[in-house]
Formats: sequence, structure tokens, C-alpha cells
Amino acid sequence: MNSLVSFINKNDLLKIELMNYVLETDQKFYETKTLEQEFAVSNYMLREILDSLNIDLHNILDSDWLLLQKGLVYPRYRVTRYHLYKMSQYYFNLSALKPLLETRALTGSLPTYTTIQYDYGWSPSYFFSQKKILNGLVNDNDSFEFIQAGYVIYNYFDEKPMFSDRIKVIGQEMLKFLLENQFINDLNQRQKMLLINFCVSEMLYNNQALFENREVAIHTVVSLPIIITSFIGNDSDKILSVLLEMLDIFDFLLENKNYKYSQYVSDKIILLQNYTFAK
Repeated sequence: MNSLVSFINKNDLLKIELMNYVLETDQKFYETKTLEQEFAVSNYMLREILDSLNIDLHNILDSDWLLLQKGLVYPRYRVTRYHLYKMSQYYFNLSALKPLLETRALTGSLPTYTTIQYDYGWSPSYFFSQKKILNGLVNDNDSFEFIQAGYVIYNYFDEKPMFSDRIKVIGQEMLKFLLENQFINDLNQRQKMLLINFCVSEMLYNNQALFENREVAIHTVVSLPIIITSFIGNDSDKILSVLLEMLDIFDFLLENKNYKYSQYVSDKIILLQNYTFAK
């Protein structure tokens, strides 16, 4: 399990692990004692997990999955990777960390305790403990890193924040510009749009933190349309450089003659290539 599952609480994660165990072993039935040992839980806890998992699956897929009779657990049907995907997505949306991350993505800053207490009724200790967990997973203080982390997390769970119409409009214009100038192709547009919108959000809400003292790493022979720069209000070269850097990090950027790397970046690439070939 990677760190992304930290966005799912402990009990819900246990349900995912149980589903994955049944998927991989594919037996007609399971003894409760075997499952208790496998997941290091009591009989009471196991029954709670099974009941809760059945309720969740019924809510999502309109069907009960497990039948418990006389110390044996019977799967009513075979689970698939699709079921695991839907359940992970469902539990991510129930995660206590999500409203913190969502607010940070949509507004450029983490919510205050007052806001969270009003919306969710959290206690101060619970709010600050969840905030501490999130800070351990996502670097909120570095806009460049936050864009990457936000994209990876939402792409992993196949979700997207409720970006404002303003962000979506700018993002669509950016996507159009990138396609027309062959910086990217038209494959995986949902993922590219998600990444672009994260970039736009940071450019709007954390403009100074993202651009201040940042060198232009990728130079282009084309410029962004005025409709984009007028919305963001910053140097066109810096905006495009950040955007292309992000696309490059996730291997979306195509090779063409419309851009070139700055000398210091080119030197780093050469050093990395030499190191790779020398190994």
C-alpha cells in the first residue's frame, strides 16, 4: 500500500483489504477464524466490518456481497478490480482529509478551524490532528509541489475538485492553446485537464509563491493568448514555463521545436543521462 491510502480511514481501508484478499484468493467460502487471524481482528470486529462493507456495497452497487452463516463467510458473487476501484473512490470521498485538501485546491489555502467546525462539527483536537496528517502527506507551503501532489491524489482516486467556472474557462483555453501548438496530444485529456486546472488554481490564488524568484526553465517561441494572461495577470513566459514543466514531469509534454530547456535544466538532464548510462 502506498501513502495515498492514508486518505482512507483505518476501518474503511480494512474493508478494501478484505475485498482485495477475497479477490486474490477466490474461494467459495471463508472461515471466520481464518479471516480474524489474517486481519488480526476480533470476531466482533470482523462482523462489524462485514456488515458495514455490505451496507456500503449496497449503497454503491445496489447489492449485498457477503453472507455470514455458522462461522463461514460466503461471497455471493465474485468481486473485480472495478469493485475495488469504486469502493476506494467512495471511501476517498468520505475521508476526513478530503475537505481539507479540497479547500486548499479550490481556494489556495487550508480551511480555518472555524470553517470546518461550522460545516462538519469537528472538535479542535480532531481538526488539528487531521491537518497534521495532511501536512505530512502534502507540502502545502510549496505551490509547485502542491500541484503535483494534488494531481496525483485526485488522479489516483479518479476524482476532481469542484473548480470554479473561472478556473475551468482558463483551463480550457490553456488546453486549446497547448493542443494547437503541439505541446501535447489529444490523448488522456481528462488527466491533462485535471493537471492544468491545478496549475491555474495555484496561479490565481498563490501567484506570488508560485512565480516569485522562479527561473524560467522552459523557453518557448510562442506566447499565451491575452485571454489567458489577462485572467492570471503575470509574465506570459513564467506562466507557460510552469505549465510545461508540470506537463513534462508527468510525461505529457511532446518534443517539438516550439520550446527549449534553459541551460541549467539542460545541464541537469545531461548529468542525469550520463549517470543512468554509467550504472
